Amino acid sequence: MNTLNPTIDQNKRQQWFDELVQTLRVHEVQLETDTATEERKVFYDTLMSGNMDEISSMNKQSAQRYFVSRIINEYLNILQVKRI
Repeated sequence: MNTLNPTIDQNKRQQWFDELVQTLRVHEVQLETDTATEERKVFYDTLMSGNMDEISSMNKQSAQRYFVSRIINEYLNILQVKRI
């Protein structure tokens, strides 16, 4: 936490929570109106189930997709810089 100007951190925190709640409300409406993507439906169904094994598995899959995509993008950037 920034001790020199704690208001900046408090303002950032407030904005972050406001945006998070706003996003959750949008997702709630999408789920209620059946306009959410299948992936979003599965995500919230899994969270609401409280099944920690399924939640952990979902997080693992998400992390794998994220890191594999980062690795591929970094590799492509290296190829582009070296013009291989």
